Amino acid sequence: MASSRPNIWQLQSRRDVQALTDALRYPDPEVRKRAAVALRTLDAVQAVPALKAAIKVETNNQVHKHLEHTLHELDHRTDITGLVNARDVKGLIGALKSRHPEHIVAAAAALGTLDDRTAVEPLVILFHNSSSPPAVRLAAAEALLTLKSAPAVVTLLGALRRDSWQVRRNAAAVLGQIQATWAVEPLGKALDDPHPVVRRAAAAALRRIGTADAVAMLRARFATPAQPAPATKPQPPASEPAEASEPATPKAPEPAPPPSLPESSPLPESSVPDQPAAPAKAAETPEPPLETTDTRPSQLERPTAAAQSPVSRDTQPMLPTKPEPAPSPSEKDESRGARLTDPVKRLIAFFRQRTDR
Repeated sequence: MASSRPNIWQLQSRRDVQALTDALRYPDPEVRKRAAVALRTLDAVQAVPALKAAIKVETNNQVHKHLEHTLHELDHRTDITGLVNARDVKGLIGALKSRHPEHIVAAAAALGTLDDRTAVEPLVILFHNSSSPPAVRLAAAEALLTLKSAPAVVTLLGALRRDSWQVRRNAAAVLGQIQATWAVEPLGKALDDPHPVVRRAAAAALRRIGTADAVAMLRARFATPAQPAPATKPQPPASEPAEASEPATPKAPEPAPPPSLPESSPLPESSVPDQPAAPAKAAETPEPPLETTDTRPSQLERPTAAAQSPVSRDTQPMLPTKPEPAPSPSEKDESRGARLTDPVKRLIAFFRQRTDR
C-alpha cells in the first residue's frame, strides 16, 4: 500500500501504469475509482490481471462498477478471436464501443459473419455516427449488407458490385452526390472498373467528396510518371572547331584603289596640266614696265601644252590631284622680290643697247 496519497492526474500524464495499478489497493475509494478510469483511458491492457484481483476484494459498489467497465473493455479488446470462436454476440456488440478503430472493425466483421439479427441495430447506429472514422462506418455497412438489413444508403455499396455497368455508374454518382466519406475505399477500387464510364463516375465522386484519402487515391491513380531527362548531345572533340551558333558578321568591304594608268602607255610629263599660280593681292601689283622691244615670241605664238602633247586631253584619263600646300612666308617674299627687280633689269638692258649703237 502506498505511504502517501497518489496524484492520479500526474500518473496518467506520465503514463505510469504500474503506479496506477498500485493505486487500485489504496484505502480511499475515490482514488481507486479514478485509477480505474485512468487505466481505461490509457488502454493499459497489461493491467487486466490486477483489475480482476481488485474486483474480487472491492466492497464499494461505485468503484466495483468502474472496475468491471474497465476490465470488460480492456479484456475484450485483446481477445476478439476468442469472442468469435465462442460466438459471443453480446461481447462483440460491446466491443463496438471500443476506443480503438481496429478493434471495432474486427468486431463488426465478426458480427456480419455470425448472422445474428440482434447485431443489426447497433451496427446501424454505428454506421450513422458521423464522428466515427470512415473505416469503421464502412465495416458497419459491409456487415449490414451481409446481414441483408442495410439501410437504403448502404445498398449503394452493394450496387457498386453489380454486373450492370449502368447500376455501378449510378451508385458511384449518388455516393458522390451525398459525399459518402465512408465509401472512399470502394470508390477507389471503382477507378479500375472495366467500363470507362464507371471509372469517370468514380473519379468525379472522389473529387466531390474531397477528403484527404479521396485526393490521395486520385493522385495515385492519375499521377503521370516523371519524364526521363533528355540525353545530352555529345560535344565535338577539341581538335575540331565547334559550329558557330550565330552567323558571322560580314566584314566591311575594303575601299577600291584609285585607278592607275596602264603600264604599256605612260603619259609624258608635258601632258600633265600645270597647277594655276595663286593670284597676287591687289596691293602687291607692281607698276607697269616701260616699253621695251621684246624679241621673245608673243603669247599667241607660243605652242600650247595641248599642241605639244601627243595625247589629247579628251583621251587622257583623269588623275586624282592633290591640293598644293600653302606657300610659306619666305616663299612669298622671294616671289615679291622677283617681280620688283625684273623691270629694273630690262631698263638697264635697254640703255646698254642705246649706248652700243
